[in-house]
Amino acid sequence: MGKTDIKGCRSIRLFKTKQIIQAIGRLSRSFNKNKVIHILVTKDIVNSFDTSILETEILSPETIKLAEYAKERQEDVPVYDYVENEASRISSDGKFYIYEFLSGDWRPQEIESYKKLGETCLKHPTCSNRDDEIVKEYYVHSSEPMNKYYFIGENDFEYTDVFFNQSKDEVILRLQNKEESERIKYIHEVSEENARLSKMLNYPGLREEFIKHEYATCFEVNDYMLSPVLFQNIYKGRLGEFVGHFIIKQELGIDLDELEPYEYERFDYKHGKVYIDLKHWRYSNFNAEKMTKKIIDKLDEIGGEKAIIINIFDENKSDKIIESPRIIEIPSLLEEDGFHANREAINKIRMCLEEYKDD
Repeated sequence: MGKTDIKGCRSIRLFKTKQIIQAIGRLSRSFNKNKVIHILVTKDIVNSFDTSILETEILSPETIKLAEYAKERQEDVPVYDYVENEASRISSDGKFYIYEFLSGDWRPQEIESYKKLGETCLKHPTCSNRDDEIVKEYYVHSSEPMNKYYFIGENDFEYTDVFFNQSKDEVILRLQNKEESERIKYIHEVSEENARLSKMLNYPGLREEFIKHEYATCFEVNDYMLSPVLFQNIYKGRLGEFVGHFIIKQELGIDLDELEPYEYERFDYKHGKVYIDLKHWRYSNFNAEKMTKKIIDKLDEIGGEKAIIINIFDENKSDKIIESPRIIEIPSLLEEDGFHANREAINKIRMCLEEYKDD
């Protein structure tokens, strides 16, 4: 996405507003101020200033005047703009919360907290209970209950714009009206359908297993919902892990082993010297060569001999198992309708696990 596209993000506008407030704050703290203060601003500052802060923040007199000045000269802002701004901020906060885990050491306490985050997402993709600490801090909410919404995420969720419109067509129209048509191709949906949850639950016994673990079997209409980064990086990841583990156990009678703390989050499970990564990707911008090197590096770090990368559904319609000396890539563990496991994939997994099983 180009610089012009990113410049139009509401999350960028919020970032600019914080910088403007900090600059005016330095002026406000000055001891030698004139009785009449003149603030010179450019058109860009006026248009970038998020005037919704007038309703939510305690501001200095100078900042209030600037916000009021900007509000008078900006185009009308939709009613839903504030809640969408807040949702965008929450998603960005969620990214840093997740990356704190991923960049640190996996001690027992961190592992337990990360697992709790995954469990909360699987049990409550939507929620009405704001007393839960994770829901309160990292779930988004609109002006009315919902079970789907749309977002555009740039730079690995560093900048995220959330849209609470009822349909993708409405989001497209908003972007076209703002002359941001280039961003349309980056629109993604947070929903039960996007997660392909109902199709997964067609697999025999899986729905009952979800109910047993108190995991949600649908996205109910509720006040709070997973933020974009929680949906993409935590919910869909944990969903793929749980579903893949269950299918392999049902089809092969093999209960994959949990990882040791020193192996944690490099892969999802292991069986002997074979490490398994279960994916649930809806879209991908990954560089294949870089991903292959990353997987081999992770194997070397923990003494693994082989990795099996398994996607639950074949999102790219490739329908081709790719095998190299140390990596097997399986495009789909389930057939398109979800009712049946992919026999070719199951047979390939069986052969690999038998070949590399512990003596």
